[in-house]
Amino acid sequence: MRKKVRNNKGITLLVLTITIIILLILAGVTISALTGENGILTQASLASLETKFSNYKEELELYKVNKTMENQNFESGSLAAGQTDLNYNTKKEEETGNIKTIITNLEDNNYFSYESGILLEKESNLIVFISPKKLSSITTFEIPEGIITLNESSFKFAVNAEIINLPESLNSIGNNVFRDCYKIKTIYMGQNVSNIAPRFKNLNYNGTVVVDNDYYVVKNNVLYKKDQTTGKCTTLVRVLYEIDGTMQILDEVKHIGERAFYGQRKMTEIIIPEGVETIGCSFTYCSVLKRIEIPSTVKSIDSGCFSDATNSLEEIIIHNTEDSIPEAPWGAVKGMKVVQWVGEQ
Repeated sequence: MRKKVRNNKGITLLVLTITIIILLILAGVTISALTGENGILTQASLASLETKFSNYKEELELYKVNKTMENQNFESGSLAAGQTDLNYNTKKEEETGNIKTIITNLEDNNYFSYESGILLEKESNLIVFISPKKLSSITTFEIPEGIITLNESSFKFAVNAEIINLPESLNSIGNNVFRDCYKIKTIYMGQNVSNIAPRFKNLNYNGTVVVDNDYYVVKNNVLYKKDQTTGKCTTLVRVLYEIDGTMQILDEVKHIGERAFYGQRKMTEIIIPEGVETIGCSFTYCSVLKRIEIPSTVKSIDSGCFSDATNSLEEIIIHNTEDSIPEAPWGAVKGMKVVQWVGEQ
């Protein structure tokens, strides 16, 4: 099971488009679904591949023209092909074929591998794409060893996934990877994951995440990043459950990360202990948050910390001297009237 993309530059829009066309056809996606931002080709290979992919595109366009001439009801957006199948809206019942019926000289390449509905970029072992059909049919995922990165929205169509086992080789997980996995029960992370985007599940509070390695740990359904010297949970990365009412942060936390409480629409109050030093853009879209106290140890707050749908926020009580923390009111919808400086002068 695999998929992948890579962020190398130096590819023309033409080659990028053609590359994505071929990959999406191979993955069984309709040809109308052509989007992309990042290339994976080097300058050394660009010239020969541009010619090759130009030929692929010509064959594809010729095939569509021929099908239109055969039947005026043919819809190019319905065309999909894989290694063993070929489909489009006017296909005759007895007709057979596959991707090579459309692109007769399609050959394997050194950049991608495609197997069982999963597309990998070979050099970096990055999952680029998992076909929607593949994703929606599996309840337990065993991501193979060798994969090091899960790209954003990799499991977008994994609507029936319940158990996901991530490999020991994995070190990076992007935003929204498991956003749509609403049937999820457990995600098991490996021992080498060192970079987890805070919104890797976005607002999906279902299931549990199991991780306890040198970098991260989940306690009481809250994801923390560990201090590499002490092993303590010094950074609160993300709350993985829906808070109803009040939450108290662990005493050992020093930093509240970006998007740590993003979208907590039932949280009315947060208790931050002495010892916390920095607060990122952490409380956006906390629409019923009414009151928050900032301890004297806090030295910085992100300028957008309380922005976006925080209309209910009535009190930001700062246990420090006036203007000791810059950029007040840090995005609060009601402005400076909700900020109270209560530290001794």
